[in-house]
Amino acid sequence: MRLHRAGALAEAESHYRGALAADANSVECLHNLGILAIQTHRNELAVELIGRAVLLNGRLPDAHYNLACALQGCGRLGEAIGHYRRAIELKPDNAAAHMNLGNALTQQGLAEEAIGSYAAVLGLDPRSAVAHYNIANVLARQKRFGEAETSYRAAIDCNSGFAEAYNNLGNVLKDQDRLAESEDAYARALALKPGYVEAHNNLGVATSLRGDSAAAQAHFREAVRLAPRFVEAHKNLGLALSRAGKPEDAIREFGTALALLPGDLDSLHHLARELLTLGDAKEAAALLTPALDAGTAETRSLLALCLQSMAPDHLEALRPYVVRAMSEGWARRGELERVGIVLAKQTAGMSACVAKLSGAVEPMLGAADIASLAVDPLLRQVMISGRASDAGLEKVLTAARRRLLDGAADEPHAGLLDFFCALARQCFINEYLFAETREERAEVERLTAAMAERLQSGADIPPLWVVAIAAYSPLHRIPGAERLLERTWPAPVDEVLTQQIREPVEERKIKQTLPRVTEIDADSRDVQAQYEENPYPRWVTPPPLLKPLSINDYVRARFPRAPFRPVSAPEGPDVLVAGCGSGSHAIEAHRRYAKARVLAIDLSSASLAYAVRKTRALDLPIEFGQADILRLGKLQRRFDVIEAAGALQCLKDPAAGWRVLLSLLKPGGLMLTGLYSKLARSDINAARAYVAERGGSAGDIRQRRQEILAFPDGAPGKSVTLAGDFYSTSDCRDLLFHVQEYQHTLPEIAAFVAAENLQFLGFQLGAPVLRAYAAENPDDPAMTDLDRWHRFECKNPGIFAGMYQFAIQRP
Repeated sequence: MRLHRAGALAEAESHYRGALAADANSVECLHNLGILAIQTHRNELAVELIGRAVLLNGRLPDAHYNLACALQGCGRLGEAIGHYRRAIELKPDNAAAHMNLGNALTQQGLAEEAIGSYAAVLGLDPRSAVAHYNIANVLARQKRFGEAETSYRAAIDCNSGFAEAYNNLGNVLKDQDRLAESEDAYARALALKPGYVEAHNNLGVATSLRGDSAAAQAHFREAVRLAPRFVEAHKNLGLALSRAGKPEDAIREFGTALALLPGDLDSLHHLARELLTLGDAKEAAALLTPALDAGTAETRSLLALCLQSMAPDHLEALRPYVVRAMSEGWARRGELERVGIVLAKQTAGMSACVAKLSGAVEPMLGAADIASLAVDPLLRQVMISGRASDAGLEKVLTAARRRLLDGAADEPHAGLLDFFCALARQCFINEYLFAETREERAEVERLTAAMAERLQSGADIPPLWVVAIAAYSPLHRIPGAERLLERTWPAPVDEVLTQQIREPVEERKIKQTLPRVTEIDADSRDVQAQYEENPYPRWVTPPPLLKPLSINDYVRARFPRAPFRPVSAPEGPDVLVAGCGSGSHAIEAHRRYAKARVLAIDLSSASLAYAVRKTRALDLPIEFGQADILRLGKLQRRFDVIEAAGALQCLKDPAAGWRVLLSLLKPGGLMLTGLYSKLARSDINAARAYVAERGGSAGDIRQRRQEILAFPDGAPGKSVTLAGDFYSTSDCRDLLFHVQEYQHTLPEIAAFVAAENLQFLGFQLGAPVLRAYAAENPDDPAMTDLDRWHRFECKNPGIFAGMYQFAIQRP
C-alpha cells in the first residue's frame, strides 16, 4: 500500500499478488489491486478483482463505487448504475458516487435522473462548479436553454476560471440568438484558455451568424491551426469562405474535412454544392452517386441539381439515376422535366419519330415506331411524372395517341400497354392539351358510347378501349364510369383508373368539407372562376423532403449577407401560405421550417381539394382553407412567416393585398414574396397580346397554342414554347390567358418597401447571377440595393424570368 501511494505501481502490484497468493480471499487486497488496475486502464481486470471483493463483502461502499467506475469504463452502464446506487445507499454523503452516477445516467439518456444525482452533489457541496456545469449540459441537450444558462452562470460563480463553462454558456446564448453575449462568453473562455480550440470554432460560428465574415474566418483558421484534424472547424471555414464568394477555397476546406472523415455526408454535400457553384456538375455527380445508398434526401436533391446542370452528352451515363430521380421526387415540380426529355429524345427510336414528324401535315406513326418508343422506361417516367414540356415530344405523343385510338380493339403486349397507359396519364396531367382532329373526336365519342353499353350489359371491355378514351377525355366525366372500378384490370390500366376516377371522386368529396376562412371579394371572383375550372399548378410528385431548419438558419443560408434580425419562435413558427394553389407550395413550406404550423389558403376549392388529397397521402398536418387575401384582415391569427409566391399579382390592387398580409405578420416576422417582372415577361406579353387579339378565352387555348408553336424562331412570343407552363392547360391558361395579372418593376417594389418601412433581405437567385451582380456592384456587399438591382436587370432582362422572389422583414 505504501508503494501504491508512492506511485510505484508495478512493485505494488507484485506485492499485492504475493499477498493474494498467501490469502486468495483478502478483500482489502482484491479491492486495492482492482483500484490499481483502473489506474493502469485495465478495467476488465478491475471488474474481476473488485467483483470478487464485493462478493466476499458486499457492505463496503468504496468497493461498490470503484467497481461501478470499472464497469462504466467497460461501457457496462446498467451494471455501473446499480453499484453506484449501492455505494450511495451504504454511504449517502459520497459526493463522487452521486457525481459519477449522474454521468452514467446522462450516458444512458436518463436526463431527469441525472439532474437529480447532480443536485444531490449540490446538497452536499453547494459550491460544486462541476455539478452546476453538468446539470447545465443536460439541460442544454434538452434545449432548455434558459435553465441551462442559469446553471452555467452558477458554475462560473463557483469557479470564475471555468473556461469550459464560459464556452458552453456561449453555446446556449447563441442558440437563443443572443449573439453579442455569446461572443463575450467565448472571448472569456479564450482569455482563460488561449489554445481552446472549441471556443475558437464557436466564436467563429457566432461572428459568422452576425455577418462578420472576416472575423469568423480568422477564428476558424486559428482552430484548424491548433487542431489540423478538427473536421468541424474545416467545414465551418469552408462555409465562411463559400458565403464570402470564394468557392475554390471552400472546396479545399470541405475536401480536407472529407479526407479526415471519409463518408461524412455533411462534408460531401458541402463539397458538391461548391462544385455546382463553379459549374462542375459532372464532378459533383461523381462524388454523390457512390453515396446514394447510404445517403439522405439531401444527397438525392443535390444529385438532382447536378442532373439539371449537366451537359446532354454527360447525362446518358446517368440515365438510371434520372429515372429514379423523377419517380422518387428528388426535385421540385418541373425541375427534372427538361432533363428527362433531353435524354428521352436521344434514343434512336425517339429521334427517328421526331424526324419523321418534322414538317408533316398529318402526323402519323406506324406500329414499329410505337414499339421503338415503348421500350424506353425513361420516356414512360417522363409521361407519368409531370408535363411533357417539349414541342417535338408533344408532336410525337400526339401521333402516338392517334395510333392508340386506331388500334383500341387490338390486344396489346405488356410493353405497349405500359406505354399507352403512361400516355393516357400524361394526357390527364396536361389536361388534354394535344391537338385533335374532328375524326378523332368522333371516334372517341363512338368508343365511349360503346363502352357505356358494355358497362350496362356486363360485357367484356378491351383494356385499350379504356386507355384510348382516357387519353382523350377524363374518365370520371363519363356517366357510370365508376362501374369500371368493379372489374379486374391489368395493373397499368388500374393506375389510369386511380388517376382518372378514384382520385377525382375523392377530391369532389373533399370540396364539400373545405373550411371557408373568408368570403370571396367581388374583385377576385373572375380569378376564382379561372382556378376552379383549371386548378393550378399541375404537379404529381411532391417537393423533396429535406432537413427542416429554424427560420433564422433558413434565412442565413439563403441570404447570408442580409441585414437580418433573428426571429424568436422557440416552439416553431406559425406560417401562412397565401395563395397555396394545388398544395405543393404548402408542403414545401411545412417541410422547410422545423416544427412549422402551416395555414394554407386559396381562392379555388378545386385547387384546395387536390392539395388536401395529396397532403393526406403524405400524412402532413397542414391546415387548408378557402379564403381571399383581400378579406384576411379580420383573421385573428398572426404569423412568424408569410409566403405569397404568386398570389399578389392576381389581385386588381396587389399593394392592397400586400398590406393586408403585412398586417398579419408578427413584429420582426418574415415574408417571402413572388411578383412578376414586367421587364422579364416582355416576350410572354407579346404572346399574350397575340392571344388577346384573336380571342383569349379558355376555350381557345388548344388552337392558340398550335398557332404559337408554328411561329418562326425568333418571332415575338415564340420563346414561350420553351416554358414548362406552356405544356398543360391550367399552366398555359395562367401564363397566357389569365383574367387578371399585374406585373411589377423594381422601382415600384422599392417604393412600397420604403413606404411600409420594411427591411429588404435579398433575392432568391442562382449562384452565377449573384456572383455577376456582386462583381458589378462591390459597394453593395449585402446585395440589397434595389436601385442597383434595377440597373442590373435592365442590362440583363432575363434574370427574373420566373419572377422576383425575395424576402422582406417587418420591423
